[in-house]
Amino acid sequence: MLTPSSLRLRLATSLLACIVAGTAVAGVSTTKISYLAGAMVYADVGSLDGIQSGDTIQVFRAGAPVALVRVAFVSTRRAACDTLWTRGRVTVGDEMRYTPHVLPPVVVVKPAPAQGLAAALAKQRRPRIRGRVGGRFLSVTTDGAGFKQPALDLRFDGYNQGGGHVDVAFDVRNRRTVRTSVTNPSTTEQISRVYRASLVVRTLDSRRSFSVGRQTSSSLASVSLFDGALMQSGNDRHSFGFFSGNQPDPASFGLSHEILESGGFIEFHSAAASEKRYQASFGGITSQQGGQPNRDFMFTQASWSTRRFTSTFTQEVDVNRGWRRAQGEPGLSPTSTFGMVRVVPITGLGVNSGFDNRRNVRLYRDRITPADQFDDAYRQGAWVGADLELLKRFRLSGETRSSGGADHSSSWSGNAEAYRISSLHISVRGRMSQFTGPSVTSRLYSGSMGLDPTSLSHIEMAAGVRGTRIAPKTTFDNQAWQSVDMDLALGRRWYVNGGFERDYGGSSGDTEQFQGGLSWRF
Repeated sequence: MLTPSSLRLRLATSLLACIVAGTAVAGVSTTKISYLAGAMVYADVGSLDGIQSGDTIQVFRAGAPVALVRVAFVSTRRAACDTLWTRGRVTVGDEMRYTPHVLPPVVVVKPAPAQGLAAALAKQRRPRIRGRVGGRFLSVTTDGAGFKQPALDLRFDGYNQGGGHVDVAFDVRNRRTVRTSVTNPSTTEQISRVYRASLVVRTLDSRRSFSVGRQTSSSLASVSLFDGALMQSGNDRHSFGFFSGNQPDPASFGLSHEILESGGFIEFHSAAASEKRYQASFGGITSQQGGQPNRDFMFTQASWSTRRFTSTFTQEVDVNRGWRRAQGEPGLSPTSTFGMVRVVPITGLGVNSGFDNRRNVRLYRDRITPADQFDDAYRQGAWVGADLELLKRFRLSGETRSSGGADHSSSWSGNAEAYRISSLHISVRGRMSQFTGPSVTSRLYSGSMGLDPTSLSHIEMAAGVRGTRIAPKTTFDNQAWQSVDMDLALGRRWYVNGGFERDYGGSSGDTEQFQGGLSWRF
């Protein structure tokens, strides 16, 4: 028979075991960036690893923080993240640190004093809603003409609703564009775009889920947004899923029944606690446009990462039928190949190589700089590069890229950076790049400097020039730019950002851009 003192001792021991177990599992975990697409950062961790939509993840390189990202979409073993801020260009293989969500193990103690433990566990499972609401303003002027664009954003993610079985997500962006011209009357356009509106019903262990609405899945190859349903099931070693839905209208993001997509996938992956992380997925997708075959393809995606090695590979193979086969296309045609390998032979030195022949890469960006345009235009080809860290203060990197075929071209790029200078965390970067093709030669020179006046603020200044020469011309058409950007966190809830950029020279004329925003996080 238990005495009151022995009962209290047993309960205290159980609570201590819960705390110790919870702390051991819920410590900081690490993974690596497995893929990049514009401002989106992808990692091979998901809900089974303790990741939830809305979580923030720090990105480090050589022990120094270089970026902060927020999880936008998550599946059982993958996460797609928005970039909140960056002090430099993030790369595949950079370390990501996050704190996984875990629940302490349930300890059943029948006597009445255990009610206190049950209350603590219930508090851990309580529903949560996270999100942000804010306003933005963008003004662009080019040679007297331009537009002004105020906008409102609302995004929220609700977890553990409906007794812990339901998640909801909503992301809408409303903007009003007023265009002005010296020759034409002003015009006004009002657009509301819904990027996500989904309801997920899942089991408490997150191993089975059914979602409906506007959503995305990083497990479905090049499929991005779709309006439909997705079912997923799995454990810590494998998962599978099926989906069906329509693509939104590409211009207005409204509902559309023009293109219907359906498909499925199966994934195999390492256990959550494994130091060597691997993932491999296979699947197939079919789409119809107006009732006729649009595109059918199979895909495979794989990644493997250790402390000194990172690799990723994706391949799509089109299955041609209907009108495609009638026009002479082969039954199977490989398309959209991407592969990358990064090796760290010694601390501070990284070597990477890869190949990219994807026709299109869907990017979501709020702002595009001349450097972004340069990289996007000359993305395809095979490349090899290296980066070297010196004294934890300096970084040198370089890359050369070549594209074969009838339009053989080559490019190279070199970067130098000094960072963590003084208590202001000053960083200085410089870049030189050149592309040479059969009829086009393009070169880019840019530099930037950043600093943190306080721990909650960051200022970035940049300048550069991009020159393009198209045969038979012998001179370069040069476009220069200067910009300044500021980010400021006001406490834990408010966030302010702003920036100004001027582009001038070249055939595109002079352009001035001003943008600012204020958001409240909840």
